[in-house]
Amino acid sequence: MLTKEEKFSLQDLPKVKEELEQTIQFLEQLANSKGTISEDRYKQLENKYNTKISELKAKKEKIIDQFEEKKDELKIQQGTLQSRKQETSNNLKEITQLKGQSAISDEEYKQQSRQYNNQLREINRESSQINKDFEEIDFYFNAKGDVNFQTSKLKNKISTGTSVFKKLSLSKIFNWKIITLLILIILIPITLMIYKKNSNKISVEKYFEDFSNNPIFELVDYSPQTNEYFKWDKEKEIYRIRILEEDGGIEKFVYTPEFQTFENKSFSFEVDIKGIEESWGMSLGMTFVYNNYMHRNNSMHIYYNGTKDKFTFSDEVNSYDTGNNSLNLNIWYHISLKYNATKNTVDIFVTERDSGILVYQIDDVPFKPSAFNKIALGHRTNFLDGDTFSLHYDNILIQYIDSNKYTNKNQEMKQSDSANKRISKYKGSFFCFTD
Repeated sequence: MLTKEEKFSLQDLPKVKEELEQTIQFLEQLANSKGTISEDRYKQLENKYNTKISELKAKKEKIIDQFEEKKDELKIQQGTLQSRKQETSNNLKEITQLKGQSAISDEEYKQQSRQYNNQLREINRESSQINKDFEEIDFYFNAKGDVNFQTSKLKNKISTGTSVFKKLSLSKIFNWKIITLLILIILIPITLMIYKKNSNKISVEKYFEDFSNNPIFELVDYSPQTNEYFKWDKEKEIYRIRILEEDGGIEKFVYTPEFQTFENKSFSFEVDIKGIEESWGMSLGMTFVYNNYMHRNNSMHIYYNGTKDKFTFSDEVNSYDTGNNSLNLNIWYHISLKYNATKNTVDIFVTERDSGILVYQIDDVPFKPSAFNKIALGHRTNFLDGDTFSLHYDNILIQYIDSNKYTNKNQEMKQSDSANKRISKYKGSFFCFTD
């Protein structure tokens, strides 16, 4: 992190550049006015502007020199971190090979592995901070006027949603019907969004993500290690997560955007999950959180248990699972839950998405999740009894419902557009929820 003194000086650079530019313009305008004002007045203003220009140039150069030195220091630190990272990764690889050859004990392997993983995590955090410092320096070097780095980053996040439209070449659009359609595409989502001051909460009673576009998920207080990732797959329109086991209770979560708080109302939830890699002693899935508060509350949890190959559903009091060895890797599973707020019960259905085979069903069992307004994908790692876990996610849908309205495969009822879309996407969904 830049020091307070350095940060203040760097923030001052855009203002200095703007003031210097304005003063030079004043001097040029004064020269054009020569002959229309008295000689004494002209000399007085000319001296004033020249003096100010000299002072501002000196200040500008001083700030630039100071932070060019800072950039050089950061580059040296970056190179040192890269060397440390390579050395630590090699050490970790070496003890893993020794463990595979039974050349070291399990206890010694766990101890050294924990040490090297902690070192890698710290190196990643330091590297992330250096990248942020570079970004901040470059921002102020290139900016002019009264600007702020953090505010600019926030504005860039907000504008991301419209970036695709801005890239369109309007010169190629000459059909008024296309123009009308584009306007509707932009206006309809905007009408669904109500922004409160200093908040990006979406005031709707539904959250849906099919990953056809970048979901803009956010990593909080964690920098992935080498061979870990939290990423959107643009080609397959899914979301991929891969985590490594670490000791010490490491929160490895990516968060959805904040949506309207779900509380004291019946709701349905659906998601598709496919296991890619699993490990004994590890789990991976999702937790439903309120303002990033993760543990010791009654939030809903859904996890793929790598030890027993099963899905677990819990609210921190009640817990249900699909049974040992009920899951296989590389198969998409469709999970559907219906929570009845009147009775504080839940119905849970799990099917193989592509074949429609019913894997698990339980009805009307006790369940009571607390309020939530985000979904956190990932898990909290502990101990070193596992190594790697990887899941793919697709089609996340949560919405308020009338708890009396749901249907199975043999019933007919009016369905919302979103429900129709989901039923057509994967055959064999045994039931759906309606608005």
